[in-house]
Amino acid sequence: MVVVGYLDVSWLSPGYYHNQRSQIIPGSPPRPSLLAVVGAVTVVIAWSWHAPIKARIGTLAGRLLLSRVAGATVIVALPRLC
Repeated sequence: MVVVGYLDVSWLSPGYYHNQRSQIIPGSPPRPSLLAVVGAVTVVIAWSWHAPIKARIGTLAGRLLLSRVAGATVIVALPRLC
């Protein structure tokens, strides 16, 4: 999404991009290629494990596990992205 947003601003609004470049560039993630790889791996895992994950989320233990994984992911990933 970062790459698409950057291309949108730089190609479709060159005047705005020129004026705001100093504020746009520092806001981008430090490792966009790493984020792209992690995102692609996540999608592949989600597609391959769709049925087992769907069955497990239907249980209380599965929802609890999912909330813990999501919380840990946010705690670990957020400081690295900022």
